[in-house]
Amino acid sequence: MSHQDDDPRVRRTRRVIRDAFLELVDLRGFNAITIGEIAQRAGVNRATFYRHYADKYALVEDIYERAAAALSSELGPPGLELDAIDPEPTPAPWVQLFAHFERHAAIYRALLGKNGSAWFATRMRDSIQGALVERERQRELLPAHQGAPRQTRMPKDIAAMLIATVATGVVAWWLEHGDSYSPEQIAT
Repeated sequence: MSHQDDDPRVRRTRRVIRDAFLELVDLRGFNAITIGEIAQRAGVNRATFYRHYADKYALVEDIYERAAAALSSELGPPGLELDAIDPEPTPAPWVQLFAHFERHAAIYRALLGKNGSAWFATRMRDSIQGALVERERQRELLPAHQGAPRQTRMPKDIAAMLIATVATGVVAWWLEHGDSYSPEQIAT
């Protein structure tokens, strides 16, 4: 994080650029929008845009990194076991995950929706998969799990990929269809 991130003017400018970008993605699609359109909608000039972001891919990367950091801090330490895909009751980390998506629905709806970014969807899936694998690795290092027999029938990395792919698809579907389901229902 640069020292400029502490400047309220920089934060405000980046926020209006991100908001304008998300509105345009939702309206016209990621591939169709230009830097000029983003700058115009944000009420800044192109030079200001380029002072903050190299291109629209850098902007979507920034949006993704912020969302991923927020998600990581909300989920906390390991506990999201791959062995517990359909448990009763639903594990709290899954509810927290979908509550995060609900709180940041505008971002995820724009970038995962029909006009969204395939890059973003792939990055999100890969990030969820990586987080699941890492959380499982950390969980297995805990004394209570050392030497415990594996109970899954498939390798953990394949289970993580499947869960991440399904979770990404479910989030996209859920946000496209409004708020007819709660985070708890989706997590279950």
